[in-house]
Amino acid sequence: MVEWKKLGEVCEFQNGFAFKSNLFKAYGNPIIRITNITSNNVDMTDCKFFDIHDYSKYNLSSFEVTSEDILLAMSGATTGKIGLYKGQHKAYINQRVGKFIPHTKALSNGYLYHYLLSKTVDLYIMAGGGAQPNLSSNKLMEELLIPIPSLEEQTRIVGILDTFTSAIDNLKEQIALRRKQYEYYRDQLLDLEGKPGVEMKEMWEVTAWDKRFQGVDKSMQSRIIPYTYLLAKDLFALAVPNGNIKLLSTGVQEGWTTEKLAGDYLSEGEVVTIPWGKSPGAQNPVKYYNGKFVTGDNRIATSLDTNVLDNKFLYYWMYSKSDIIETFYRGAGIQHPSMFKILTMKVSIPHISEQQRIVSILDTFEASIQNLEVQLSQREKQYEYYRNKLLTFD
Repeated sequence: MVEWKKLGEVCEFQNGFAFKSNLFKAYGNPIIRITNITSNNVDMTDCKFFDIHDYSKYNLSSFEVTSEDILLAMSGATTGKIGLYKGQHKAYINQRVGKFIPHTKALSNGYLYHYLLSKTVDLYIMAGGGAQPNLSSNKLMEELLIPIPSLEEQTRIVGILDTFTSAIDNLKEQIALRRKQYEYYRDQLLDLEGKPGVEMKEMWEVTAWDKRFQGVDKSMQSRIIPYTYLLAKDLFALAVPNGNIKLLSTGVQEGWTTEKLAGDYLSEGEVVTIPWGKSPGAQNPVKYYNGKFVTGDNRIATSLDTNVLDNKFLYYWMYSKSDIIETFYRGAGIQHPSMFKILTMKVSIPHISEQQRIVSILDTFEASIQNLEVQLSQREKQYEYYRNKLLTFD
């Protein structure tokens, strides 16, 4: 029979230090903030730093983080997320980031890490959920219960689960490397301006869009292909398992529906889309789809003549220009694009056979990445399944 204990009985918890944002540096001692904690990881890509001399009157040793320390985001969008710090250099935790310190005679670090990963939803709910979750460390240590098998059993469980997480980390590394390869070759293949046989056309000369735009002369929109769109809440109200009609959202959410449910909102075509409204900092706005679909509030483009401009080539070209397209979005809250700027972007158009060659190469990269992502999803599901089995102790 395994005994369940309050987390505070077998573990200490250290809250972070209130580093001052006006003292952040471009380099120095790294600070781990809530935004650095992602799903089971501590991502130091967007890192802030401080100078130890700015805090000479404080003893910051309690806030130090070293490799294998388990961290928790306690507020904001990442509330409840657990991260295992794997950095080679010492770092420090900012306020609203916490560090777990297990009592090693009762609780192994690896076992605690896997158990906490199984409780991220519970931690978010414990923090109050909603738009402004805020987790209390006292509540956490008093209310979260943890099963405590023998250290030998903990080691056995950790060994099994680490096998899965190692495979998951390996797949993530492969995906990251493959993405870098893809981006490199995409940029090389689409660097066409000034090359023999390549025409430069403004977007409006070679594409048709779904509506007329304010501030754009009618002569720049000789053809309109209208589509009926739905707001996000109405779009995903149509979602069903095993549907065959794509729900084209304006964000990362995906779904499918049926022709019957789509009704008068059903559309079909080979299209490239960008969101009409998006949040600041949202991911790459350019998407491609070919087939039957129902769309959210996207702006939708298609080639005026596919013998001149291949739609998939148009997608890859626009995708490669995502950083530029991002700058055309304006607004304090939900941002909208300047369609005049988009329609006057100059597209590099090689011969159609060269477009198709480029598309074939980039499609191969995308298929390879998608295959790895499917493997990753399957391995993550396996890990969660066995983790739940091993940590239930019924």
